Amino acid sequence: MLKKTFLFTITSFLFILPLFTSAQQIISISLNQQTFKPNEEIQAKVSFTNPTQKQLKGQIICNFTDLSHKFPPMPFMKEFDLAPNQKSKIFTFKMNISEWMPEGLWKADVEIRDERNNLAIKSYKEFRVIGTKKPIEADVNICRDKDCSERKIVFIKGETVYIKLNSKITDLEISSTIKTPSGEIKYLTFKNNLASFKSDEIGSFSLWVNLSKEGYLKQKIEKDFAYIEKPAEIPSASICNEDGKCTGQENEQNCPQDCLKKKSNVILVLLVVIVILAVLGFVGWKKMRIKKVMK
Repeated sequence: MLKKTFLFTITSFLFILPLFTSAQQIISISLNQQTFKPNEEIQAKVSFTNPTQKQLKGQIICNFTDLSHKFPPMPFMKEFDLAPNQKSKIFTFKMNISEWMPEGLWKADVEIRDERNNLAIKSYKEFRVIGTKKPIEADVNICRDKDCSERKIVFIKGETVYIKLNSKITDLEISSTIKTPSGEIKYLTFKNNLASFKSDEIGSFSLWVNLSKEGYLKQKIEKDFAYIEKPAEIPSASICNEDGKCTGQENEQNCPQDCLKKKSNVILVLLVVIVILAVLGFVGWKKMRIKKVMK
C-alpha cells in the first residue's frame, strides 16, 4: 500500500512539473529587488514567447497583489502581437510603494490573454513590502450616557451628548471638533476615550474625530447628530382611550383595557348579589324549619 502511494505521488509530481516549468520558461519575470520600503519603486520586467502555433494578439496584464488580501489588486495592461513561437519585447511595469500599503508578501501576477480575453498562460513572482504604516482600527459611538448603553443621534435641547471612542489601540492622539448649526467650531477633550457635549442650539451638528499614532496611518471619523426643541407629539390613531370607561366606539375587540374591565366589574357585582340572596334565602329557610320543629 505504501509503495503504491509513493508511486502515485511521484507520478503526479512528474505530470505537474512540466506544466509549471513550461509556464516559467514561456514567461520571464525579473524584479529590480526582492524587498521594498515606502517611497521605493518596484519594477517588473516581463517577456514571453508565443506558446501557440498561430498569430497571438492580445494583452499582457501585470497585477501587483497583496497576498493577505487587505489591499485591492493594482493591474497594469499592455498590448502585444506575436507570430508563432516569437519572443516578445521586454515589458516594464512599475508601481510606487506607499506607506499605506500593508506589510507582508506580495506578488507580481502576470497573465497573457488573447483578443477574446481568453487566458493563454500565467505566472508570478513574489516580493516583500516592509516598513509601511498600520491602519488605525477604531470607531466612534454617540450615546445618551457615559457607559454608552444606549446609542442615539437625536437629543433634546440642553441634553448631554456623550462621544465614546472604541479602539484596541492604546495611547492614540485624539483631536476632535464639532460644527454647530450656526457654523461655530467647538473643540472636544477626550479623557479615557470619552468626551461630552451640551448645547441649547437647535439643528444638525457635525462631529470630526482625528486619530494618529507613530507607526500608524492617520484616520478621520465623521459623525452627525441633532438637537430638537422637544419630543414630537404624535397623536394616537387608536379608538381606545384607556380611561377606564367603555364609551363611544370602544368594544371588547378594539379596547379590551376599558371594556373587558367594565364587563368583569358587572359580573362581580352580579356574583355578590347572588351570594347575598343565597345567604338570605338560606337564613329564611332555616328560621322556617326551626318554627316547624317547635310546633
